[in-house]
Amino acid sequence: ALGLADQVGSLTPGKRADIILVRTTDVNMLPFTIPANMIVQAAQPCNVDTVIVDGRFLKHAGKLTTIDMARLARDSADTIERARKAAKEGAGKGINELFTR
Repeated sequence: ALGLADQVGSLTPGKRADIILVRTTDVNMLPFTIPANMIVQAAQPCNVDTVIVDGRFLKHAGKLTTIDMARLARDSADTIERARKAAKEGAGKGINELFTR
């Protein structure tokens, strides 16, 4: 209907593909019965083993492949520290004073 049949719609060399592989052996997926029901009713993000988008692995063997988790942890901690410091500095000030620097 969209005129993309030459690019998508089947797993064929040369076509674009997004694939998600879900582990069906995890305890929350047992007993694995009707696949569509199990994915909708029981699967959780932790069950996702592999994600391939347009031929790129974004998650493989349960690990994110495109995100530097150590850097994300550092950046998150730095952001929390800056927010705490700003909150401490802003204690007792009106809302307008905090957001008009």
